[in-house]
Amino acid sequence: MTTEESWKEEPHFETVNGSRLYGVHTENSDWDFMGAVIEPPEYVLGLKTFEQHEWKSSHCRSEGVIYSLRK
Repeated sequence: MTTEESWKEEPHFETVNGSRLYGVHTENSDWDFMGAVIEPPEYVLGLKTFEQHEWKSSHCRSEGVIYSLRK
């Protein structure tokens, strides 16, 4: 991912999701996150496209997805 696209990893809203949200996690459960981002103008105007950005971190046992606020 380029520095120009780093906004995809900086959501305006982010929350815990998955088993930890529902209180059914165990000590071995990973962390799941879901968030939303307001895209830069070129995406809002349709010059570029963005629906979601998924990420996974094995050393922190976490993963997440960041959605376009319009989605």
